[in-house]
Amino acid sequence: MVANCRWAVAHSGRFRYEQVRPIPVGATRDGDEPIITDCSGFVTLMARWSGIEDPNGRGYSGEGWTGTLLEHRPAVGFAQTQPADIAVFGTFPGVHCAVLLESGRTGDPWAVSHGVPGDPKLTRLSRLADYFRKDGPVVYLALVSAS
Repeated sequence: MVANCRWAVAHSGRFRYEQVRPIPVGATRDGDEPIITDCSGFVTLMARWSGIEDPNGRGYSGEGWTGTLLEHRPAVGFAQTQPADIAVFGTFPGVHCAVLLESGRTGDPWAVSHGVPGDPKLTRLSRLADYFRKDGPVVYLALVSAS
């Protein structure tokens, strides 16, 4: 997941931010076509490329949003986050989500955000948290449940 997110940042010209459904779960890394999606669609696509079950619990049907991420993935404390976990900003149903590239134990982990034109981009989690503070708390979701 982290490697796919880093690839997306390096190839940000392939991506376009837009709130559309269905999520383009059939998009691939090879090819020239633009990948048009929003933040939760980006998280979903990165999970699909990484061979992880649909974080929305929708079987990669193309449906899902920040609210379905919150409903389907288990919440974890910041210190328990792992690389590839998801940060959701704002009170349910959430207003934005991003993928953590590092554990919360690093203090201020790097994240990949796809929320405005020109994204996806690398940013510090603290910068996103500050920007979305007015919308409510940050909830951290485990992408892969501990066994």
